[in-house]
Amino acid sequence: MWSGPCRGFTRNQRADGCLTIPLAYICGRPEVTLFPLEQEYDMSRIFGFMVGLVWLVFAAVAFNNSATGWSAQASDLGFWWGVIGVLLAIAAGAALLGTWIHTRQQHD
Repeated sequence: MWSGPCRGFTRNQRADGCLTIPLAYICGRPEVTLFPLEQEYDMSRIFGFMVGLVWLVFAAVAFNNSATGWSAQASDLGFWWGVIGVLLAIAAGAALLGTWIHTRQQHD
């Protein structure tokens, strides 16, 4: 087991600092080169984008409730569900943009 940034994975470290892992079972390739923290960035990216998508679903539901309120002549419900939808859409955009910005790999 290699005990560096990729904890718990059996890998061989090359002289250039990149890691290799024998992956004959994936696409028939004998090995794939990975950067040390690539898997951690991938999991953070997946989690962040999933949170953003959940917020987008909540915003869509709120906008649907807003449209239903306006069509039922309940302008107060339509207005406030619209406000909630806008706030949820802003939160979704922030989650998606923040995930995209903060999970980029920085190569020196």
